[in-house]
Amino acid sequence: KNPSPLIYFSPTSRFHNPFTPTPFTMSMSGIEMHEDTLDKLTQFSRSQKKKSANIRFLILKINKKQGKVLVDAENNTADSETAFNEMLELLSPENIRYVCFKAEYTTEDGRTAEDIAVFLWRGAKTKMKNKMVYASTYNMVKSAISSKMQHEYD
Repeated sequence: KNPSPLIYFSPTSRFHNPFTPTPFTMSMSGIEMHEDTLDKLTQFSRSQKKKSANIRFLILKINKKQGKVLVDAENNTADSETAFNEMLELLSPENIRYVCFKAEYTTEDGRTAEDIAVFLWRGAKTKMKNKMVYASTYNMVKSAISSKMQHEYD
């Protein structure tokens, strides 16, 4: 006798409803977020309110052997322009990376503001298969940031 289509047996629990919401920590490609990466992304998004522990940017990469997204580089430079130039030096035509950058700027009325921009860097010399894996995991990375993103680039 077949079980109900809404409930199926899972090795971790006796019965599992597939419509139960779960944390978005795995992408359709099978790549997961590493716990340390989730912690860094949380710290990155919350440090916008606390200037003492300000992370200016995070560069993330996929480790295919582990099947996880890991932190590749991090920067705590206070100056936004200097940090941006340092970030650009780490991105090459041979690699693909997720970049979370916190830009500080002055508005038209003279106020200092800070926004988070997230983008997917795809080097010109990378293979199509790798581009597809990163693209299918991009939404998971965006959803892991625990604050509102003001800008998103691809």
